[in-house]
Amino acid sequence: MVIDKHIYNQFKEGKLDAFYEKAYPSLLSIAIKMIPDHHAFLAEDLVQESIFSAFKNREKITSPSHLKAFLYSCVRNDVVTAIRKDVRKQKYAKTLPPIPPDVSIEGQMMIQETLDLLYDCIDELPEKYRQIFDLSYVQGLSNAEVAELLNISLSGIKKRKARFIELMREKMEPSNNLDVLFLLQILALWLRQP
Repeated sequence: MVIDKHIYNQFKEGKLDAFYEKAYPSLLSIAIKMIPDHHAFLAEDLVQESIFSAFKNREKITSPSHLKAFLYSCVRNDVVTAIRKDVRKQKYAKTLPPIPPDVSIEGQMMIQETLDLLYDCIDELPEKYRQIFDLSYVQGLSNAEVAELLNISLSGIKKRKARFIELMREKMEPSNNLDVLFLLQILALWLRQP
């Protein structure tokens, strides 16, 4: 990818046409090479995200070579993040029991959409809260067992669990009026059914 001074200056001014025409094909090619075949459909979105990130940070970018390096780093980081997110989602999906066949198609779709929403929100949380979810809700450990396992006080686990639920509410409520605690309790029961 060649970004000359003229294209760089236009980019800094907020004009993206020439920059986009030059950068997009190269970045897409890189993303496609980096991402596994079963995720190739994400390549365009990742490139768009990288270009948007560069645009938002254009005041901090000091030269054409800096812009190029920034874009390559964004694409690489976004690809790695997408792969990690999918690995975690697949891990969670393996723990789910099948949806009973007597549930209507609409019911199955609602269950799946709710699970997707929950897991997308959980996936965006810091590791210590994803750990709380896994130990408390997926594995069904008591607060005392989690505290012992993580070598944290019982009150520390209770605070972390309360903060986990608070963070989930913040993430989910703008898009949904569902009660997060209720959903997590239902999910926990469903995960532990025989």
